[in-house]
Amino acid sequence: MIRNQNFRLLMALLVGAAVTGGIYYFLGDVLDAIGMPWWVYLIIWAGLSGTALQTLTRQAANETTIRRGE
Repeated sequence: MIRNQNFRLLMALLVGAAVTGGIYYFLGDVLDAIGMPWWVYLIIWAGLSGTALQTLTRQAANETTIRRGE
C-alpha cells in the first residue's frame, strides 16, 4: 500500500479530479442546463478527494498494524 503521505495526497487529489471529471462528462449538459455554478464542482472535488485520502490513510494504517502484528 502507499506509505508516503505526499503520494497519498496526490493520488487522492487525482482520484477526486477523475471522478469529478467523469461526473461532468456524463452529466455536464444536464447540470449546466439547470444552472449549476462552477464552484459546486470544486466542492464535489474536495469531498471526493477527502474521502479518497481518508480511505488511503486508513488502508496504510491497517497495513502497518498487520505488519507489526506478524
